[in-house]
Amino acid sequence: MAKKRDGEPEIPRDDWVYGYASEKTSHLTIHFAPSGSISIPELDPASIRRQITHARVNKDDKVLFSAPADDFGLTLSPTEHLKTKFDFVLAVDTNTIRDGSGPVRFNGFTASACTVVAINEPLQEWGTELQLQPLASYLILDAGDEAKAEPLGWHLALTRHCDTPFLRSKRLGMIVDSELGKHIDINARALPYYANHLLPSNTLLVYASSDRAEMFANKMLKCCDNFAGQLLNTFKKYGIDAALKATTFQVGSAKCFAVCHIRKPPVQA
Repeated sequence: MAKKRDGEPEIPRDDWVYGYASEKTSHLTIHFAPSGSISIPELDPASIRRQITHARVNKDDKVLFSAPADDFGLTLSPTEHLKTKFDFVLAVDTNTIRDGSGPVRFNGFTASACTVVAINEPLQEWGTELQLQPLASYLILDAGDEAKAEPLGWHLALTRHCDTPFLRSKRLGMIVDSELGKHIDINARALPYYANHLLPSNTLLVYASSDRAEMFANKMLKCCDNFAGQLLNTFKKYGIDAALKATTFQVGSAKCFAVCHIRKPPVQA
C-alpha cells in the first residue's frame, strides 16, 4: 500500500506478475527457488511482466508501472527489479498539441515535443540521490496523417542517443508511457516500434505513468513531460512560422529540430 507524506494510507496498490502461454496448455508447473524466484516453464518467457496498478471507479485499473520480468517473484522493489534487467535506463515522452477533436494543425503541421532524459550512472551504482540528465528535446512538426508522435520520439532517442559502441553492449531499458498493449510484441521484435523499425537487440520497453511520481521510473517520465510541455508553450508563443525557419532534419513526414537543455539538479530515488 502506498503512503502519503503525512503517513495516511492512499489508494491501495496491486503488485503482480503475469505471463502467457504461447500455446494451449492443460496444466502449469510452479517452481520455487531458494533465492525467492518463482518460475512457470509452460509460459512464454518473453510475455512475463511485473505490473503495479490501482483500482479506479467505473474504469479499468490504472497501470503505474509495467516492466519485463524473468520470473514471478515479488521480493524486489520496482527499482531493484529494473537493476536485474538493465544496465542503463532512459525515459522518453512526447506531447502533442490537441483540442477536443484531436491533434491541432498549424499550416498543415501537427506540433509535438519529445524529451529524452537519462541517468549517466549504471543502475547497479544507483544510490538514493540521482542526477537526471536531459539529453535533448525535439520539436516535431509532422505534415503526415499519423496521429501518434510517441513512436517517432522513441526512434529519435534510439537512433540519435543510444546507437553507440558502448551502449550497444549494454542492456538498455527505455521508459515510455504509451502503447502498453503492444509492449510484449515490440519487445519480442514481433512488431515494429516505429514504421518498419524493430527494437535493437539490447533494448526493451518499460511502461510508467507520469500521472503519479511514486516510483523512480514515474519521476523520470514526469520530468520528460514537464520539459515537453515547456517546449510546446514556447512553440505556441512564437508560432509555426518561427519554428519552420529553424534548421531541421527530416524523419518520414516530420520536420524535427533539437533543443539544448540546462543540467537538472539531483532527485531522490
